[in-house]
Amino acid sequence: MTINEISKKFSLSKDTLRYWEKEKLIPTVKRDKNGYRVYDTKEQNWVFYIMVLRKAGMSINKLKKVCQFIYEILFNCRNTETFANCATKPAE
Repeated sequence: MTINEISKKFSLSKDTLRYWEKEKLIPTVKRDKNGYRVYDTKEQNWVFYIMVLRKAGMSINKLKKVCQFIYEILFNCRNTETFANCATKPAE
């Protein structure tokens, strides 16, 4: 799905989605040959989770910590690895 489709699906602005990606709340979103973002099921799920937590009042800073923790568990990452690296590292 494109950023426009995701924006409509979740009633979020494209700017919000870009911000969440920039802040590393969403794993690295793939790009097509023209450079457009392509959200697969994994990224769509993250958008949903982040949206729910934000609506529950969680701050961006706390969300970063929660997302980092989840990635460390899912991808067996060390604390020294960056969030973006964890998102692309295959589970062992």
